[in-house]
Amino acid sequence: MLEGERSYQRGQENLVPSDNTSSIPESQVIPKSHEMPCYIQHFTKLLIGFGLGGGAAAILLPWFLWLHCGMSSGSSDQLRLHLLYVTGGIIAVLTLLQTNWKNQGDRLKIDADIKKNEQDAEKNERDHIRQVHAERRSRYTRAVEQLADEKATVRLGGIHTLVGLVDEWLADETLDPEEQQKEGQVIINNLCSYIRSPFPLATKIEDLQADTVPASYMGDFISDQAALREEQDVRRAIFDEMSKRSSTFNKDNEINVTPGIWSNFEFNFSRAPIFYTLSNLTIEKANFFYATFYGDARFRWVNFIKNANFFRAKFNRNTHFFRSVFTGEANFAEANFTQNANFGESIFIQNANFGESIFTQNANFGESIFTQNANFGEAIFTQNANFFRSTFNQNGEFLRTIFSHDVNFGEVSFEEKTNFFRAVFTQNASFRKAVFNQNANFNETTFTQNVSFREATFIQGADFCMATFTQKAKFYRTVFTQNVSFRKAVFNQNANFNEATFTQNANFNKTVFGQNGSFDETFFGQNANFRKAVFGQNVSFHKTVFSQNANFYRAFFTQSTSFYQTVFTKNVSFQDVSFACETHFDRAVFLGNANFYKSIFRGNVGFIKATFARKSRFFGAIITGNGDFSKTTFEMYVSFRNATFEGDAEFSGASFMRNADFQDACFTQSHSKFIAMDEDSGKLCRAQFAALPTDWEKHNFTVHEGSQPIPLGTTELDGVRYSIPVGTVLFDPDSWDERQKEYTRLSEPAQ
Repeated sequence: MLEGERSYQRGQENLVPSDNTSSIPESQVIPKSHEMPCYIQHFTKLLIGFGLGGGAAAILLPWFLWLHCGMSSGSSDQLRLHLLYVTGGIIAVLTLLQTNWKNQGDRLKIDADIKKNEQDAEKNERDHIRQVHAERRSRYTRAVEQLADEKATVRLGGIHTLVGLVDEWLADETLDPEEQQKEGQVIINNLCSYIRSPFPLATKIEDLQADTVPASYMGDFISDQAALREEQDVRRAIFDEMSKRSSTFNKDNEINVTPGIWSNFEFNFSRAPIFYTLSNLTIEKANFFYATFYGDARFRWVNFIKNANFFRAKFNRNTHFFRSVFTGEANFAEANFTQNANFGESIFIQNANFGESIFTQNANFGESIFTQNANFGEAIFTQNANFFRSTFNQNGEFLRTIFSHDVNFGEVSFEEKTNFFRAVFTQNASFRKAVFNQNANFNETTFTQNVSFREATFIQGADFCMATFTQKAKFYRTVFTQNVSFRKAVFNQNANFNEATFTQNANFNKTVFGQNGSFDETFFGQNANFRKAVFGQNVSFHKTVFSQNANFYRAFFTQSTSFYQTVFTKNVSFQDVSFACETHFDRAVFLGNANFYKSIFRGNVGFIKATFARKSRFFGAIITGNGDFSKTTFEMYVSFRNATFEGDAEFSGASFMRNADFQDACFTQSHSKFIAMDEDSGKLCRAQFAALPTDWEKHNFTVHEGSQPIPLGTTELDGVRYSIPVGTVLFDPDSWDERQKEYTRLSEPAQ
């Protein structure tokens, strides 16, 4: 006996309210209030008595008065006439009273007859209702028995009977809505119970769907195959009938749900074996808790009305939810997708929960829309995961999610907060052209293979603190509109930030670049912090623009470093920085103060044609290779105090527009060069020193004791004599010719 059947085994006495009222008897009972009065009982006697008495009085009384009292004949006639009127009036009143009493009696009889007829009708109706309900329950019992029949056609007939019975109960106006719902729910429970009932052949669906008999098949293949297909049709028929009576909705502009006649029922398919397609249906209150799907699970184009629960469901083969719509919460928490899972172009109107789910094969969420929160926290994607062009309108949660193969978040729109905290990407990951409209958290995230944020946009803050990039990391043309942090992040391979835009502060404090780091043509709109950063291989800031302060305090560059044509708009600090290999600042522009205090250049370093617009400090700097400052322009004070040049020091063609300070500088190998032959023009290229207006601003060439000296000579400009390196010249800072791109008032070379 299926679930709910026993509830139908009730007596007919419970079908309608009991009738304890007795019917009207055949003989009419006259109420006491209508007992016959005495004037009615003696009506004839009174009528004759008043008639005779009144007539006699009208004849005798006037005659007696005329005879004995002398009444005139005219008065006697008048008296006689009045007596006759009085007698006639009395007789009329008696007649009216009798007629009225008779009419009242007739009305009471009619009312009694009407009441009796109504009671008889009510009794007949109740008997009819009992009969109808009893017949309904009898059909229900037979239909339930049909569900256990061996023939699929009989089972189908039983299903259609049960479905029809539900509709009949809902349309039964003799019951209140609550009772209608109760009666229908019992049948719904039986239909759901049938869906949940086991079907052993479901476990053989892979073999039975083959065109030929598998070699290892045990049993009658042809018979089992037919039985499987028949049962698929039978169980699908239940969902078809439910779908026809479920809610409908349109999704032109917004989703508007119109309830169906079965919308208030509860449906329970928990732990059910599903081995048939459910595509192109409407499923209301879908409860597939712990359900097992044999064969491909097909939910293409399905509309899930209200909540859809697939908690801990097991999908043994491919899963298809392509273009499905979930109007309520979608719960796939801890679900197991053994084969490919396709949720492409699906719409999740309410929260979507895939937390702790396992995707063993490819998972596709491409172009899906998550209107509310989407939770993939601690989910595991063993193969490729595709979220290309998906939209997350609310929070996207990927906390501790594991992506074991390639994952694509390209062109995804994250409208609210996004959390990838401690997520793991073991293969390639793409966020190309993704848009993060709110804070994006990649704190402690691990990217084991290549990852691309190429042309991605972070509208709000982005946190990559302590993230690990094991292979190539591409942030080419990425836009960070608000603060971004890569503090303590590790880039084991190449890190490409070429043409990236950091509109607000960029924090690379203690970041490790294990291989090449490239920031070519990158724009830093606010402060850039590279304090204690480590660059393990070549690093390039070619044509990079630092609009605000740049801090490289105690950074470590282990291989060649290039700041070629880099623009430092505000102050920049390279204090205590270690450049372990060749370094280039050629054509760099320092518009703010430049601090190279105690920096160490262990290879050649070039500042060829660099421009220092404000103070520059090389105090205590150490250059173990050649230091090339040829054609460099120092527009403000420059200090090489206590600096050490272990290789050649080239200053040919440099322009010192303010005082140049070489006090206690040490040239350990050779003399410093302030004049050299220009290979391009074939002319001598001489350093130029500004003719300073005051003595305290004069240039200082008193090198450290034991240093190779700077050979000095004297020259004169505007009557003022200066001691400057031999062969160099003085110039008037006010004599710049923009057309010729040179100073026109020069002294003779110092001799």
